[in-house]
Amino acid sequence: AHSLKFPNKSFNLVVGRGILHHLDLYVSLNEIYRILKPGGILMLEVPNFDSFASSLFGKHWFTLEVPRHLYHFTPQTLSAMLAKNGLSLRKLRGVPAPQAIAWSLQILWNWWTRNSRGLSLCVNPVLLTLIFPMDWIMARFRLSSAMSAVAMKPSSVYS
Repeated sequence: AHSLKFPNKSFNLVVGRGILHHLDLYVSLNEIYRILKPGGILMLEVPNFDSFASSLFGKHWFTLEVPRHLYHFTPQTLSAMLAKNGLSLRKLRGVPAPQAIAWSLQILWNWWTRNSRGLSLCVNPVLLTLIFPMDWIMARFRLSSAMSAVAMKPSSVYS
């Protein structure tokens, strides 16, 4: 395991957007715990394997990104991993990610037509505009393709 070379308890806030699922989970969370001050906050965003899009697209869900994504989190598994590493989940929200749905549609289209060229759905602004309201509603119910979490390191060893 590689240390970040920061002193213990040096940060009040650590932010990881779209990164935790690419790293060695336990090494990363242990290192984050080590460098957070007591009462420090971890803010992160990861794909939501419990999303509607994951269920709908299955193996064609863009956010699977195997083998680049080493872990796939649901709200329950993310909370459990944080707790196992000494961090308590304070807030968990769905995050609209209409591009993940558009990219999934692209992958499905390419598979269905057996063609990796041609129609480009994932950069279509009209499609993204049409998907966003539905994805925004799904985010309210933690069913969007991404989720954000805020976790806290206990203020003292007795917390």
